Amino acid sequence: MSDELASSWVAQAGPNASVQAAHHVVAFDFDGTLTVRDTVWPFISLLVPKRKVLKVFLSGLTRNLRAVVQRDRDFLKLNVLAKSLEGLPVEKVNLIAEKYADHVLKYWMRSDTCARLRWHQKAGHTVVIVSASFESYLGPIAHKIGVEHVLASRLEVVADSDGGHCFNGKLFGENCRGVEKIQRFREWSAAQPGLVFRYAYGDSAGDQELLSASGEAIWVKHETLHPAP
Repeated sequence: MSDELASSWVAQAGPNASVQAAHHVVAFDFDGTLTVRDTVWPFISLLVPKRKVLKVFLSGLTRNLRAVVQRDRDFLKLNVLAKSLEGLPVEKVNLIAEKYADHVLKYWMRSDTCARLRWHQKAGHTVVIVSASFESYLGPIAHKIGVEHVLASRLEVVADSDGGHCFNGKLFGENCRGVEKIQRFREWSAAQPGLVFRYAYGDSAGDQELLSASGEAIWVKHETLHPAP
């Protein structure tokens, strides 16, 4: 997405509609909800060769296979994906993440749910993206579409020997899905007094707790949304 197109998105959102509406909070999941596909693996593949991810997977083959069978995404994200990024400079990853954000916005966004997001922005609602995807690229994506608040999975950073910073192969906190989504949301909302959790959008079991806590849960996996609720 070009800067011009990103500016167009924000312009379509328009000014806040009312003070009352501004008290409404709307939460969107990202992968599968605002996008047409998963965005985590393509990001990882831009950062490290597939053979490195495979090597990490094979280093704990028995437990990793068990996690695959049990569909334990939290375990796999921590012990395979995050570990594969160990030692990568943060500055390098951030540069790649910026370019990747443009790619996601240009090719992989859902037209119906993005139109709904813009409707909420135009109505003056506070929009927050709550996702298990990595904050490294969700932050730039959110900035480009005028969303100020992102709660996502975070990679842990440490100082390196060159005076910079690198990833240490761990997550900072928990994978942001399931119970962790609503926990992170509650921590964030506690610092935002006067907000009402009005709408939540999601497409998978990992969104269940978050959507259940909202005033109106909107499941989008098998639905094409109208621009307005």
